[in-house]
Amino acid sequence: MTLPGRSSMARNESRMLAPFAALLPCGSNIEYSALERAAKALRVDPTTYQSVEGVKYQITEPTLFRWTIHFGTGRRVEGIVGLFPLDQLIPHEGTTSSLSRRPRHPVQIRPVMALVNEPLPTLEPTGDGVDFHGIDHQIVTPVQPVSFAPERAVIADGHHRVGAAMREGGDPLIMTMIVSADRTDLGADAFHRVFSHSVSLPDAIPGCEVNREPPLDSIHAGRMAVVTQDGSIGISVVDDDAPQVLRGLPAGLAARYVLPGLGFDEADARYVYDIRRALAAVDEGATAVLLPPSDVSSVMRMAVDGMVLPPKSTRFGPKPARGLLMRPLVQ
Repeated sequence: MTLPGRSSMARNESRMLAPFAALLPCGSNIEYSALERAAKALRVDPTTYQSVEGVKYQITEPTLFRWTIHFGTGRRVEGIVGLFPLDQLIPHEGTTSSLSRRPRHPVQIRPVMALVNEPLPTLEPTGDGVDFHGIDHQIVTPVQPVSFAPERAVIADGHHRVGAAMREGGDPLIMTMIVSADRTDLGADAFHRVFSHSVSLPDAIPGCEVNREPPLDSIHAGRMAVVTQDGSIGISVVDDDAPQVLRGLPAGLAARYVLPGLGFDEADARYVYDIRRALAAVDEGATAVLLPPSDVSSVMRMAVDGMVLPPKSTRFGPKPARGLLMRPLVQ
């Protein structure tokens, strides 16, 4: 059995979501740690796909896949996975310079996740699904190929992978999980901004309402927060002239109003997802600018309008697991 490259259906210039041959685990109830180990090993040596770290893989026929993620209490994200044209993927945020230099790997270990406004088509299973129970419950099921051709999709997760694929050239398609934006429980949490030195907390910032309040109270109320060793303030943008497209996008508002008001530059930020780590940095003399989650529909509107947020503006989740469905790029 040879390791597949692109399927013949993927080589054409079809604009539809194309079927592809993939590596799929042979069994279910796999530990997430085993999936991650297998994915990392296959990135280094794709020829070891038959049995890696206790996870055995099968090569599927070219098809599409339904990917379902159950998380929280009754919450769900569902998408359809196929090959999608790179030039139809729209970014919603920039990329960091260090990650932008990453090379493309010989195995795509999880799909890019992208949002469309269209509802997903009905998907008929063609075989058994595989799943694992980790932090959440994820299931991948082969499905009958359907004609589904959204004109464009907004990247939710995978900007750097898309960038690497476009730099390398040759293959115009990339493994993508398409999610319907208004029919999902997908969330867009924030990466907080941490700056190496402390500043005096201002009583006023142009275009903003500033209040002294605990940082978690600000975040829970949908406001931004600035935290130093001297205390914290909550910030809401109240400028009537603020671009409507930025409403619901805290990172964009912070870059336009809050950071300049504090004397900071976005380029000097260290991005921290865990709010506890951001607050721990404050104890060491840093300033933390904490951001609430973004509105998913606002991300869609902004990207379609051709605007791009600063790097690490969102952290969409839950994400598809690494190693549960993989696409080899070499023969």
